[in-house]
Amino acid sequence: MSDDLELRHVLVAFRHGDRSPILPKLGTAINMDDAERDFWGARLATPDQIQVLDATAARAGLQKGEPAPTLAPLIGGAWPNGYLTARGVNQMMAKGRGLRERYRDFLHTPTVDDVYVRSTNVVRTIQSGQSVLHGMFPELYDSSKAPAFEIHLHPTCPLSLGHHMDYHHLSTTLKARRHESPIQDIDALEKKVHALVGLADGEDVQWSFLREILVCREAHGFPFPPGMSLDVVQQSILHNAWEWHAHLSDHTFLSKAFGRGVHEAYGYLANAIEGTSRHKLTLLSAHDDTLCGLLHAFELHRPNVPFLVPEYGSILTFELYCAKSTGDWFVKANFDGDDVFFAGVHNVLCPVRHLQAVVATFPSQ
Repeated sequence: MSDDLELRHVLVAFRHGDRSPILPKLGTAINMDDAERDFWGARLATPDQIQVLDATAARAGLQKGEPAPTLAPLIGGAWPNGYLTARGVNQMMAKGRGLRERYRDFLHTPTVDDVYVRSTNVVRTIQSGQSVLHGMFPELYDSSKAPAFEIHLHPTCPLSLGHHMDYHHLSTTLKARRHESPIQDIDALEKKVHALVGLADGEDVQWSFLREILVCREAHGFPFPPGMSLDVVQQSILHNAWEWHAHLSDHTFLSKAFGRGVHEAYGYLANAIEGTSRHKLTLLSAHDDTLCGLLHAFELHRPNVPFLVPEYGSILTFELYCAKSTGDWFVKANFDGDDVFFAGVHNVLCPVRHLQAVVATFPSQ
């Protein structure tokens, strides 16, 4: 990076850490019984971990010291479904340590005021944000005092596409386009999965639901449905990645579903440029749909990679630079350790005016 460029702000959006499955039942072959509930219950964040997390950061409204929304945090399912696991806590603490090392010079002597943390009002994202903070700033943790940090929450979760994605019908909506999938014989895969999962006659495979269950099972060594091979699992995940890409590539849909989220994310960079924010680092603790939404809205890509797919703990960063000699501003984006490029910009450094024009195509309300 040129000596003429000064790093002025870092925006970090990350997907929550490893979790238990959200959906307990799909077809006749996936049906969470007491033994499976016990299996996942034993893997959730421990009371000791939660005690540390709650001593690291407290829930709050959007402004410092503002009470948290009265709406109770969402879970994503009945216990033990949709909860952060103990592995997820450790995973996100490690992500925090990695971010601290990456920005060691930028955050040389950090204070609480250097950081602003947003999260969706969901338990696993709140705890993931707490975990990242604990990993990043261990010197600011003191269990004998009130939490040093606040996790700022919005009652309507603009940082998530949420119900707009309509996972119950997404695959049915896109079924007429399924042959655009990178899976060459998608009809054969669908027929096989339909039988293995035990879906009713005429019932479409909802690939997003299937994917989230299979990813959790694979991560923790819980068996797939009888007869389902790892190859079938991987093909199912790839096809679902295409579905998300196809859906989010529709600018009309994305504008309606995620316009507020786009403007909020860009707003942190704009405030840094205008000098209206005090903090140097913004953390957004959110979901796979959040990262996918930002990747598509900001038109980010990596050469020769058809789909950028967020996994648990995936990180999308935006580094804001100012050229000392000219006063021009630039943004550099990175996804999971590798640079990503803005469409139409052939350098990793994107002029802010380009990103500003992209954001202007989205409604703010």
